[in-house]
Amino acid sequence: MKKKWILVLLCAVTVLQLSALAGFIMYYNNLDSKIETQGTEYRFRVLLESIEPNGTIHFSTGNGYDDLFTYDYYYSGDSNSTKAVRLKVDADGFASFGSRLDSVPKDGDYLLLNRPNAFPNTTEYASGNTALYNPTNFNLLSYYSKTSRIDSDVSFEQPEAYVTVRIYQGHAAITGMYIAGEDVRTLDALPEPVRIEGAGENA
Repeated sequence: MKKKWILVLLCAVTVLQLSALAGFIMYYNNLDSKIETQGTEYRFRVLLESIEPNGTIHFSTGNGYDDLFTYDYYYSGDSNSTKAVRLKVDADGFASFGSRLDSVPKDGDYLLLNRPNAFPNTTEYASGNTALYNPTNFNLLSYYSKTSRIDSDVSFEQPEAYVTVRIYQGHAAITGMYIAGEDVRTLDALPEPVRIEGAGENA
């Protein structure tokens, strides 16, 4: 009799575990659908870092060291206690990170943090466009920070790049990437570095 009850208990535990797993999967499948259909889309400036042969582009949030520092600030030190971060949209229409939150807000624009697949934890975009890859520009930080061979005072920078991110109740999904205003999925090649105006006497 004792063995019978142990077997029944084990079966019950197994059923509960499978039910919990099924519920977890259904929740996230449903969440993906809600992000896509009910989420609000934002634009975040990004700094391009590298590209893979399959067209996957790795990037950092922000388009300058100030924004990158902000990103590091949220994901280092005692920030593990932070549950979410407010979003703010600048006059130019781009979103950035605002105040840290120790609890999940009930409304407003925010991102949940410390989730495995949460933006900006996920900093890559699988464009599927293999035409973008060239071994000479694998390291995009180097490719876009060239100096002129003719005039060393002339320098170049990355063209404006940003990702579109759809957010629903703090959950996010990257929906696209644009470089110099063009969808990276439709580009024949990566845009050339942009000449910085006034970088030198002959710029």
